[in-house]
Amino acid sequence: MTTLPLALLNIQQGWSRDFDFTRFDDVLADVSEPPALIMVNEAVRWWANWGRGKYAAALTLSRVFGTHYGIEIGWCDRSDHPPALLYDTARLRLLAWADEHSCSNTALRNTAELVLAGGDKGPGDPPDLRVRLHHFHFSSGTRRLAEAEVLAAQTGQDVPTIVAGDLNATASGPHLPDKDWQRVGERAPQRLRRKAHQPGGVGAPWVADTRALDTLIGAWDPTTGTRENSPGLYALAEDDWRQRGADPHDTLVPTTNTRAERGGGLVIDWILRNELVELVPDTYRVHIPAPGRQHTDHRLITATVRM
Repeated sequence: MTTLPLALLNIQQGWSRDFDFTRFDDVLADVSEPPALIMVNEAVRWWANWGRGKYAAALTLSRVFGTHYGIEIGWCDRSDHPPALLYDTARLRLLAWADEHSCSNTALRNTAELVLAGGDKGPGDPPDLRVRLHHFHFSSGTRRLAEAEVLAAQTGQDVPTIVAGDLNATASGPHLPDKDWQRVGERAPQRLRRKAHQPGGVGAPWVADTRALDTLIGAWDPTTGTRENSPGLYALAEDDWRQRGADPHDTLVPTTNTRAERGGGLVIDWILRNELVELVPDTYRVHIPAPGRQHTDHRLITATVRM
C-alpha cells in the first residue's frame, strides 16, 4: 500500500495582482508533511509572461516543503480561472496531462495520470493514480448539475482516482452545514440562486442546491443514514465523519471563510475518491486561518490517502 498526502486550496484570483506567493508561508504554516499533490483552483494568469506565475508558485512551494514540485496549468471554459496541479517529483512522475493543447474532449481536460517514482512503469503502462481537477460553475446550479452528470458518467474503478476542486455546491445530509437562506435573501436576494434553489416552486422556501454533489456521491437517505445511487465516488470529508462515529450532530467544517452576516459558510471544496482509494484515519483537516492570515476566501484542506 502507498500513502500520499494531499492538499487542496482555492486561491482567490490566484494572487495574480502581485504574485506574492510568500503567502504560502502563512497558509501552510501548520502543514508539517509535504503534500505529494497540491491541487489549486484559480491559478489566474499563472500562464502569462512565459509562465512566470506558475514557476514562482512551484519554486515557493518547493522552498516551503524542501522538495521539488512539478506543475501543470489546466483549462477553464468560462474565464481565466484554471486549476493547477503540483506534484512532488520525488514521489510521483507525470505520464499524461489533458489540457486544451493535448485533449480535444473538454470533459476530460484537467486530468492527470501519474505513476509512483522509482517504479519501472513506462508510458504504455496503466497509471498508478488518476487525478481530475474541477471548478464547477459559481452561480448556476443547472450548469453544476450538468457538469456533475458528465463526471459521474465517466467514473470508473480501473485506476485509483482522486477528484478534487471547488465544486461550488454542498451535499444533502444533516451533518452538512447550511446557510441561513432567509438572511441571504434579505441582504442580497440576487445571491440566492448562486447556491440555493426553490424545489417547491415560486413562493416555496429556498434551500441549498445539493443536486450536483448528490449526483457525484449519492443523495442522503435519512431512513438508512447512508447515501443512495452513488456512481462510485466518495467524499473524504464524509469518510472522516464516519471514522469519527457518524454523529449527525457532528457538523462538517465549512470550507469557506464566509462571515455570519452573509449566512455562514458551506462545504463546497471537495476531495472525492473512487473505491480503489481510502482515507487514512485522522488525517482529513480543514485549516481555519489564524487572525490576520486569511489570504483567500477558501480554506486549505489536507488529507492523506492510501491506495
